[in-house]
Amino acid sequence: MELTRPAYALREDFNRSFLVGRMFRQLDTERFDQRKAEDDGERRASAAGHLPTRNDRPWRRRPW
Repeated sequence: MELTRPAYALREDFNRSFLVGRMFRQLDTERFDQRKAEDDGERRASAAGHLPTRNDRPWRRRPW
């Protein structure tokens, strides 16, 4: 994470960028399915939203 801090002011910015990168990677596959990509994106965004709220996760234990 030390390498990403200069590029992202907030951890939330890093998380968003990571999720967008995953979506672009999925778009690049041969068997692209838009509906599945949207569902996957929503599921990942929901999971990412819960990460900073759990005390047992690095998002809470390590300062950005």
